[in-house]
Amino acid sequence: MSKNQIIIALVVLCLVGTIWGSVQDKKSESLERELAALKEQATVTAPVADDTALSQAKSEIEALTARNKGLLENAATLKGTIASQEEELAALKKEAQTAASGSQGAEALRAQLEKRGEELKKLEQTLAATKAELEKKSAALAAAEETRAGLEEVKSTLANNVDVYSAKSQKLSAEVEEYTLRIRSLEKAL
Repeated sequence: MSKNQIIIALVVLCLVGTIWGSVQDKKSESLERELAALKEQATVTAPVADDTALSQAKSEIEALTARNKGLLENAATLKGTIASQEEELAALKKEAQTAASGSQGAEALRAQLEKRGEELKKLEQTLAATKAELEKKSAALAAAEETRAGLEEVKSTLANNVDVYSAKSQKLSAEVEEYTLRIRSLEKAL
């Protein structure tokens, strides 16, 4: 059985015990009134009544007194039972409140855990996106490094070609000067 069902059962038992106790208390009070009335009647009618009526009234009074004592004992027992059940009910209510506060704390922790889980998922998504972007940039960097290496080769080739062409240009310039001097000398000779 769950705690709630136990609490409900104890509450019902307390109510039944309380009702039964109040009924027995009312019966006891009515019997006490009857006893008091009989005592009054016995004292009022005692001088007039004979011994048999008096002895019959005394036996009824004793029976009613015994019955009243039994009812009072039952009422006391019921009051003790009700008191113990009320104590148990208070203890169960306290346990229920503790369990409820614990479950509220657990719910708050669950909610916080779910929130942290969502934050973690977002961070994982961000991390995945960052990794993808890093891979793209790494690939672009590798391509740029290859391009730079190719450009370095082209640059060194061009530098070599420039040196070769520069040497050829100087050689041709020297030849042009030489031919220019010859042409001048030939012009003078003509």
